[in-house]
Amino acid sequence: MPVTQAPRKQVYVFDSGVPELQTLIDAVGADQKIIILNTGSDGVLQLADALAGESNLDAIHIFSHGWV
Repeated sequence: MPVTQAPRKQVYVFDSGVPELQTLIDAVGADQKIIILNTGSDGVLQLADALAGESNLDAIHIFSHGWV
């Protein structure tokens, strides 16, 4: 008998300053939890607030830009 696995509980976090943001969001899919961080505020605090109450996450995917 095949073992049925529960769907993975994942969160996708995007920095609002990422180029092609809407394209990335569309690729993730509407059935996923998506968090968009405001580039003008503390990202760590925003992430902590957004994840408050969440538990048993399998993955947090963070999409951001970097500065050299």
